[in-house]
Amino acid sequence: MDQNQQTEEQEIDLLDLAQKLWRRRKSFYKTCGIAVVVALVVAFSIPKEYAVTVTLSPESGESSGSNLGGIASMMGVNLGSGDGADALNITLFPDILSSNPFALELYGMPVTVEDGEETTSRAVLQRQRDDMTSEVLAVDVKALMEGRIPDIPLHKNDILYIPSIHDLQDLGSVTITGEVARPDSYPYADRMTLEDLIIQAGGLREAASTVRVDVSRRIKDPESLNATDSIGQMFSFALKDGFVIDGQPGFVLQPYDQVFVRRSPGYQVQQNVRVQGEVVFGGTYSLTSRAERLSDLVEKAGGLTATAYVRGAKLTRVANDDEKRRMQSVIELMGRELGQGTLDSLGIRVQDTYTIGIDLEAALARPGSDKDLVLREGDVLQVPEYTNTVKISGAVMVPNTVSYAQGEGVKYYLSQAGGYSQHAKKSKKFIIYMNGQVAKVKGRGRGQIEPGCEIVVPNKKKRNGANLSAILGYATSFASLGTMAASITNLVK
Repeated sequence: MDQNQQTEEQEIDLLDLAQKLWRRRKSFYKTCGIAVVVALVVAFSIPKEYAVTVTLSPESGESSGSNLGGIASMMGVNLGSGDGADALNITLFPDILSSNPFALELYGMPVTVEDGEETTSRAVLQRQRDDMTSEVLAVDVKALMEGRIPDIPLHKNDILYIPSIHDLQDLGSVTITGEVARPDSYPYADRMTLEDLIIQAGGLREAASTVRVDVSRRIKDPESLNATDSIGQMFSFALKDGFVIDGQPGFVLQPYDQVFVRRSPGYQVQQNVRVQGEVVFGGTYSLTSRAERLSDLVEKAGGLTATAYVRGAKLTRVANDDEKRRMQSVIELMGRELGQGTLDSLGIRVQDTYTIGIDLEAALARPGSDKDLVLREGDVLQVPEYTNTVKISGAVMVPNTVSYAQGEGVKYYLSQAGGYSQHAKKSKKFIIYMNGQVAKVKGRGRGQIEPGCEIVVPNKKKRNGANLSAILGYATSFASLGTMAASITNLVK
């Protein structure tokens, strides 16, 4: 056969096919009728079969008074009676609760109320209509249970809500703060007393005041028609061993009461300070008075050694939040005055501690005077040895440390550092002493220099000079303005 030969295509004539079926329609009807009869015979001759699933569970042990028999009987399981073993394993509970027989039996069970549980006489039945919208029906539970109204048949997807009176009450909580072990909010319970709440909070702490415990209560008058000036009630109590001895014993709390256990004014935690350097007994000492001073601390430490440099003693103090904010403001002011470069070179920034300029020599000479500072917790007194050097830093040619020369002025020490640098702010130089005090150089500074001090020369503020491109830009702008002004003048003429 030639490969290039094409296969003839056969077409189906639907009209011709319909005519053939019409001519043989009687045979077609007979064949369909025979098939239907055979199918019915086969269907009725096959025996009916059912599938049953059985779950076997071993005995789980002895059981007394078990209520599982009622649940199991809904599944068709007879557990018997008496005190024998419970043959229903706990692993079967999910299968029982999700089974259809259990659900069907549950619909027919009457609703009962436990003894002692108070419920409202009103219930809410939420029902789904045929158009998938919802409606709410009010149900009088008490009348329904007593048979005074006809029973209500349940429909598919019905939700019946029977609230307890506790569900409709705002039980709230009570709060206790202050000197207790676990200050917090606790759920309110009926007949809860002040003593009960303190026990729940872990009891009183060591610093608690037993003569002042306050309870704050809300003003609640739901039937009031007039405003009142009162915004709360306050009750005060005294305690002993956790029980009220002054006030109403067994004071019953109400929802949202707030209890404040005050701190005893006679309770004080140890506050420690330290002394270092040239003292006989250096170390940590506890303050024994709110008015304890520098001279008292030196006396506790056994006095100064023979090599102590009293004029160089300094006091370091821990900064609180207010002091840190003030230091930040001072540093910002110094940055505007001296320049940020000077501050960076000196490493000046807000720190957790700061140095107080003191005059220990005057404090020891006149105890109790203004020079004799009152100490604070965390203070550290440092008494150095005698140091006969002077440091020169800042805007000088070569920052240096040189020997102290008695009677020499600031100019002598600046010459030891190569003199001023190009950006030195000569009129603003100052001296930092070993005791933390700072003084501006006056005149030649003769008599101001002491052993161990530091002479600081600040830098001038850096000014950004105009470069060539900026100058050309300014010139172009001015030329454009001049041309515009001339054009306007000619138009006016």
